Amino acid sequence: MKNQFFFALWLCLPALILATPALAGSSPVPPVAHVDLARLCGTWYEVARLPNKYEKDMVNVTMTLRARQDGKLQAINRGYRNSPKGKVSESHAIIWAPDPGKTGDLKIRFNPLMSANFRIVAIDSANYQHMIAAIGKSDFLWLLSKSSQIEKSELQNLIAIANRLGYSPEKLQIVSQDWNYAQKNPASPLPEKG
Repeated sequence: MKNQFFFALWLCLPALILATPALAGSSPVPPVAHVDLARLCGTWYEVARLPNKYEKDMVNVTMTLRARQDGKLQAINRGYRNSPKGKVSESHAIIWAPDPGKTGDLKIRFNPLMSANFRIVAIDSANYQHMIAAIGKSDFLWLLSKSSQIEKSELQNLIAIANRLGYSPEKLQIVSQDWNYAQKNPASPLPEKG
């Protein structure tokens, strides 16, 4: 039986965001102006994040994006509790750009009644290999890479960008991406390459 971690996150996240008091004098970091949604498709590996109770002790966290016929993206979020041998948690969501002129400012729907603003605040626009996604000013932040093994210099660059955007590097949590166990054990599902 799959852990319901991601389901709980997707179910509660919009309510939690609305309930979070606004920081005095602060506003959310603006999204990048343009994102090619088709180029976002594929598996993104979570390399760092702001700690949150929904992803506590999660490793090998991925977000796989697939294009849908209606122009939206299907998001499949997957992670493992405590280690790559741990219990797998998975959830599904739909992502779309409500304003075609602002494709970095996205919506994510977890179920028919709940959606949240999902902003891409930085992206490697030349290659689409790295991005930073956020919800809120300081509540949720993810540093993502299309490679499970990011170079140290690339990770430091992403952290520096997050710092320039107003996020504290000291608060970021590095996410373990150890796929050696998963590759040797087919029962442990790997993210699909996109």
